[in-house]
Amino acid sequence: GEFVDSDVDGIEVTQANALRIEPFKGGVRLTSSEAVKVGIYTMNGMLMREVELMPGRMHTCTLPQGIYLLDGTKMVVY
Repeated sequence: GEFVDSDVDGIEVTQANALRIEPFKGGVRLTSSEAVKVGIYTMNGMLMREVELMPGRMHTCTLPQGIYLLDGTKMVVY
């Protein structure tokens, strides 16, 4: 399943299956409980980044401001 948790600062943290997606100003932090390759796409379908995640390790990606699709989840980078 998927749930969305709003922190005090209003940033939405999304966790779908083993992938945790945490947008922040200028990018996104990703963590996974399993090894997985994740693509970050623009709303037009252009691949912006492809990230290989290792279990339990956080990966930080810087991204321009915009709306992105990541593992079927829409996220906003501001």
